[in-house]
Amino acid sequence: MPKKGQVKCPVCGQMFMKDEIPNKHFKNRYYHIDCFEKVNKNEIVKEKIYEKMRRLLGDSFNQNRIAAQIKKYTTENNYSIVGIYRALCYWYDVKNSDPSRAKGGIGIVPFIYQDAADYYAQLEQINIYNKTIDYTEPKERTYVIHPKPIGRPRGIKLIPMKR
Repeated sequence: MPKKGQVKCPVCGQMFMKDEIPNKHFKNRYYHIDCFEKVNKNEIVKEKIYEKMRRLLGDSFNQNRIAAQIKKYTTENNYSIVGIYRALCYWYDVKNSDPSRAKGGIGIVPFIYQDAADYYAQLEQINIYNKTIDYTEPKERTYVIHPKPIGRPRGIKLIPMKR
């Protein structure tokens, strides 16, 4: 019988005390830090999708619908989960689209997937190009500002006024 605070790592199967050994909590499970890196990356990205949509949709968030749509898009359309996440980031963060039209799901993905892929490919090309540029700091320049020469004050002519 496990002691209080003792948990089992789902990757390596070892029991450990969650308060004594550094661990990572994910989906109501506790992982060793090393084992957590071995966890399927797709699960982490799915959680990011759920978190993003939960934040955007609020009360109309429907996790079952989103899970079914992710499964459908990955099997039928051969979309990657990372690609779906990037498409949603593109649609809601870059394009600033209205999340109220989503109706609790991610049905927009097939329509924007290629546009998002093109956008991120172009962004990657820009980053590669920027790394190839050899930028050196310009030499420090010294500017001398000469004050205006002081001349004699101009006299103001007073005109006598008669009453």
